[in-house]
Amino acid sequence: MKRMTLIGALFCMAGAAWIVLNERQIRAQSAAGEHFRFEVATIKAAGSESRIFGCHGTDSATSALSVPLGSCQGVANANWFISEAYDIPPGAQHGWIVGGPDWLDTDRYAIEAKSESPVTRRQLDGMLQVLLHDRFKLVFHRKPGQINGFALVMGKNGPKLTKATGREDNPGLHKNTKPATDLSGMQTSYTGVNVPLSELTAGLSTTMGGPVIDKTGLNGNYNFSIPFVGKRENTSEFDLSIFTAIQDLGLRLVSQKVRIDVFVIDHVDKPTPD
Repeated sequence: MKRMTLIGALFCMAGAAWIVLNERQIRAQSAAGEHFRFEVATIKAAGSESRIFGCHGTDSATSALSVPLGSCQGVANANWFISEAYDIPPGAQHGWIVGGPDWLDTDRYAIEAKSESPVTRRQLDGMLQVLLHDRFKLVFHRKPGQINGFALVMGKNGPKLTKATGREDNPGLHKNTKPATDLSGMQTSYTGVNVPLSELTAGLSTTMGGPVIDKTGLNGNYNFSIPFVGKRENTSEFDLSIFTAIQDLGLRLVSQKVRIDVFVIDHVDKPTPD
């Protein structure tokens, strides 16, 4: 009788183990399947064509880039595509992305990639990752490292932020971008609606061309607005310095070393043009 009980218990344990293993396999397959492919995608050498690359998902903020909904389109080098796909601030590639041949910076390509069904910006990032793997044969790993960046800290007289009530419409960090008049860069504005400052620092990382971390010590969500900041035509000066804009919120940006996961390229090929 004891032997029968022991055998029954072993069968129950084996069945439970199979269920757990099968559930893990299903989750793994589901996670792998989250990154769909673009239904239509072309890649061509761009030459001197000027058309800023961007992606437009269902949750993207209104942008002057005129990228159609559900697509990633425009002209850039391969390092820029990698930055867009893997959430690396454009302009911070050097030091954040390491390894790989020189053509990642010098060769420019025009990508026209579109999803036939509604997708979010994060889903578009995943689809762009698949495109880079399929067409550029991109293989990489990450390792701990440090890079020049910034910390968002309290200003001398304290913050001038409006505490969110939680009843705001359309919450989120809404980013609007437009090309500078000389196409030398981008002008960006931010409107924060019921968001923590960690979302602001994530957005500022793109504007600053390097990682920005929150060291204000402020908890909770806030409402704020940062007007367009960007380069003046044919100069390296800004219409409105991002440092001044941040000071208007009662905060400061200070430079410092920031710990990151460095993106190390192990292999990449030039894509075969369509």
